Amino acid sequence: MTDPVTVPVGYVRALLSAAEEKGCDTSAILRAMEISPGAIEADQDFPALTYGKLYQRIMRVMQDEWFGMLSGGRIRPGSFRMLCLSAIQCKTLEQAIIRTGEFCEICRGFRVKYVHERVGDQAILRLKKLDMLGDGTLEALVERFSPRTIRTSLAMTHHFNCWLVGQQIPLDTAYFAFSCPEEFEELAALKPTTVKFDQGFNGFSFDARYLDYPVVQGEESLEEFVRTAPYRLVIEDPAVQSMTDKVRG
Repeated sequence: MTDPVTVPVGYVRALLSAAEEKGCDTSAILRAMEISPGAIEADQDFPALTYGKLYQRIMRVMQDEWFGMLSGGRIRPGSFRMLCLSAIQCKTLEQAIIRTGEFCEICRGFRVKYVHERVGDQAILRLKKLDMLGDGTLEALVERFSPRTIRTSLAMTHHFNCWLVGQQIPLDTAYFAFSCPEEFEELAALKPTTVKFDQGFNGFSFDARYLDYPVVQGEESLEEFVRTAPYRLVIEDPAVQSMTDKVRG
């Protein structure tokens, strides 16, 4: 079947560039997947399903399930499935957020996790250095990652939370600790009140009531989710999007 959902071709170029910087033979991967260079060079949208499969292939080649996201180290294959198995045993989203943070503390490769707090009727999720890392600062760890990597990490974390509760969680504000880069200027212009730069942390906020929403996923839905990962972490599931989200997308 042809996937009608697309992503900007810039996503594909950024993914390939990151892989090449790590010594990955992206030309061989593109040939194996029968993706023509012209499809990447053209200034047009790219099939989201193909992008997801390309991302998945690069993760396997690099033996890093967190490739292109902010982790601090290489995450061994199989780690994501175990993280999901741990999260789906929780009753609420809040419990799942706490448990995934605990998983990151003990899983080899991670140096960061996400923590949350309730501020009035808002829930704020922020990037934090692991508790066991007593030396250095989070800023020193994060500054070697590009703004695009940080944005991707936040987006995938948000999509993971949406998957857990089976519906789209509208974001109120996205916070970035860096100044607005040129590639984000269009995004900042479109959402001047909901995308903030030069903040004290990287993270995002949403209505706190979603923290109490039940985790609806089980082992059966998990296997399909893991099998197609990271597709559903990159692309919002149209089945759980509101009309407003679809128009905005």
